Amino acid sequence: MMADLSVPLSFPRSRQEQLEWLRRWKGQAYMDDLKPELLSDADVSRLFRSVYLGFLKLEEAAEELML
Repeated sequence: MMADLSVPLSFPRSRQEQLEWLRRWKGQAYMDDLKPELLSDADVSRLFRSVYLGFLKLEEAAEELML
């Protein structure tokens, strides 16, 4: 199954929304290994922001290649 590589139009603020986007981007196996129930809200937010910024950089690089 392909990961959903779309970026949310607005930055998800809730823990549940961030976990859902991480699952869509990284896959269920990643989330199972991560054990998000053991992470604090701050940890989830930091992880999401890191992955989110990585995808934004990928999109920017893809746009530059298309120019």
